Amino acid sequence: MGAGRAPWSTRSLRCTSLLQYGPAADVPQRGGSHVATVVPRQGTISPWSSKATDIFRICDLARVTRVERGVRWYMDPAAAQRADLSVLFDRMTEQLIDEARLASVFEDAAPRPLATVPLLGEGRQALETANRTLGLALSDDEIDYLLERLPEAGTRSHAMSELMMFAQANSEHCRHKIFNADLDRSTARRSRAVARST
Repeated sequence: MGAGRAPWSTRSLRCTSLLQYGPAADVPQRGGSHVATVVPRQGTISPWSSKATDIFRICDLARVTRVERGVRWYMDPAAAQRADLSVLFDRMTEQLIDEARLASVFEDAAPRPLATVPLLGEGRQALETANRTLGLALSDDEIDYLLERLPEAGTRSHAMSELMMFAQANSEHCRHKIFNADLDRSTARRSRAVARST
């Protein structure tokens, strides 16, 4: 610790104070048994984490290199037997994790070889498999679009990272595909609305 900083015991209390935010009254009471823990997807840093970590640094808590948030779900044990836990998280940005592996959220994974989707050999089936395993949330019409519009679809396999970028740009997290707006930057209409929703 640098000179002039508060002792770590004091800063530890500050950490606790920063993490205990939100309403203190009229909050839902926990009931049932713990059935799932949801955290950011391995290898990602959530927007919440980026902002929270900045706040910690501003508050003289630079020893905290990263803060992350997870959600624990509790449910009636009988209902938990029939529950579809996949509806509790977004596979594109989150994952279920065993409590014993929580520390792995902060691990830097070693780079892996570039994986590809064998469009040339498997076509639509390859895209549908990647969609399920990667949690891309591509709709049927988006898969049709990829099969029809990828310029090199018939000559090579495409990297998983290419599909992830397409899915992210067309996802609920980045709603470009549903704006369906016209952008007119001509001088004649500049005084009017720039984007027109249709």
